[in-house]
Amino acid sequence: MLDDANVRLIIPVIVLAEIKYLAHKDRLARTLDEVLQVINRDPRCTIYPIDLSVVNKAPLGLNIHDSLIVGTALVHRETVTGVLTHDDVIVSSGLVPTVW
Repeated sequence: MLDDANVRLIIPVIVLAEIKYLAHKDRLARTLDEVLQVINRDPRCTIYPIDLSVVNKAPLGLNIHDSLIVGTALVHRETVTGVLTHDDVIVSSGLVPTVW
């Protein structure tokens, strides 16, 4: 799926904040700058902010980070095939299709 040139990748800005935090804690092998370089080179990628549409779609019952990721996917329901995640909470919620 990620090899498909027609796949659109929407990266919620909260994911970038998580990458920055995890890299700082040495829990991720790549830095935020390295990830941003890859994102900026790939025309399929769009970084999407936390805006009111995301907040309105963010489901209750998930932690705030997962809720904002799912909310972003729900805003883009027509163009998103699934959320690329291995997060058990998002996967088991069944709120959005997931791929891994």
